[in-house]
Amino acid sequence: MRALIRDVVLDLAMYQMRCNVCMVGNFDTTREGSSSVAFSHLENDSIPLGRLGHLQDLANLVRFAVRPNASYITGQTLHYNRGLYMAL
Repeated sequence: MRALIRDVVLDLAMYQMRCNVCMVGNFDTTREGSSSVAFSHLENDSIPLGRLGHLQDLANLVRFAVRPNASYITGQTLHYNRGLYMAL
């Protein structure tokens, strides 16, 4: 995966285009107000934040990554995965 990202970054840089990757974990995709069945199957100890991710939070991360304020960020892996991949 890293080699692919590196190649894409190098190919697109000459066009002033950026490439970043979002590594996502488990999300709560239930409708607002209903309980998540998936979360009940996960052990709380395995989730440092104690909850599943919210799609709005992921949208905020992507919104940040594409803004002009982040114009010097490229070739990065942005982790949105509840702390699951901290050791990688």
